[in-house]
Amino acid sequence: MEEASFPDFIIKIRRDNIPLRAQIALTYRCNLDCMHCFESKETQDELTFFEIKDILPQLKDLGCISLIFTGGELFLRRDILDIFEFSRRLGFGIDILTNGTLLTRDLVKQIKKINPQCTQVSLYGATKKVHESITRVKDTYQKTLEAIRLLKSSNLKFRIATIIMQQNFSELKTLREMARREKWNLKVDYCISPRYDGSGSPLICRITAEQLKQVAPELKSQRESYHKIITSRASQYPYLFLLGSHSFYISAQGEVFLSCTSRIKIGSLRQDSFKDIWMHSAQIKNIRRLKLNDFQCSGCKHLLYCCWDPGLAWLEHGDFTASPREMCRFTEIALRKKKYFRQEDIFNQEEKDEKS
Repeated sequence: MEEASFPDFIIKIRRDNIPLRAQIALTYRCNLDCMHCFESKETQDELTFFEIKDILPQLKDLGCISLIFTGGELFLRRDILDIFEFSRRLGFGIDILTNGTLLTRDLVKQIKKINPQCTQVSLYGATKKVHESITRVKDTYQKTLEAIRLLKSSNLKFRIATIIMQQNFSELKTLREMARREKWNLKVDYCISPRYDGSGSPLICRITAEQLKQVAPELKSQRESYHKIITSRASQYPYLFLLGSHSFYISAQGEVFLSCTSRIKIGSLRQDSFKDIWMHSAQIKNIRRLKLNDFQCSGCKHLLYCCWDPGLAWLEHGDFTASPREMCRFTEIALRKKKYFRQEDIFNQEEKDEKS
């Protein structure tokens, strides 16, 4: 029997809508008050451990293999280790997203037994002053650094995530130097979103045009890498549009959305099974019918170099088919004087994919 290639596997995922990856918010409670946070502050009626025990096997039955646990700050849940252990018993790979301030030596020992794929810790500055000006809670810088040291000394796989904004842009170089010196895997993001509730308050954190020009070479490199993947002959363009095909987001109250940013509700796990939601929801069926040319970005000369984010468009406009302004700003500055791939080739490929 001929072994299937990775591109064939990706195409199968898109064709059969296999929900490989779930991001699950276990709580929206948080011990920090980060100025750039876009998340809901709804803290009532969180899913119980018993409800989670009912939901996770449903995800497994439909082919889900990977869980990303997030919040809020998930270590505020007293049953968090029970949730992790149950997930691992079911065979899920798990990622943990945390601010790190609640991690202790004993807790890290328990996490090591669970063996997550990765633990991501947020760090927003190279100094106490800058980090805590963003988290807006005292004494969080040292706690975060201590958590990173505990993870490293325990030989757990971890990465440091930072969002660069006006408030910490001056420390980006120092953060990178810290990461090299300490041998951290540093993940840098520049995208600041409006809040999920529609508030634009985080937008004051967005880096200026002048700051953006300073990181343009890095953004250009990212976009050229994306272009290489998306235009490779083997890929058959499977990465262009995957909303509702392979990943989804579950809120702390059990509602199912396209992603953590595309908050278009496709169902509630307190009312219906995951199978009914994923396979029969009217909302997700409508989304899956969409073609590339239903999106405003489809005619853009930058499309195949743009790290296109329908979720950001939803937060900006309430419409994920719109063009996300912030991504446009990044891409236009990064790709000045760049030759572009022809959009006609995308539509021709879509027609071929449909026929096949």
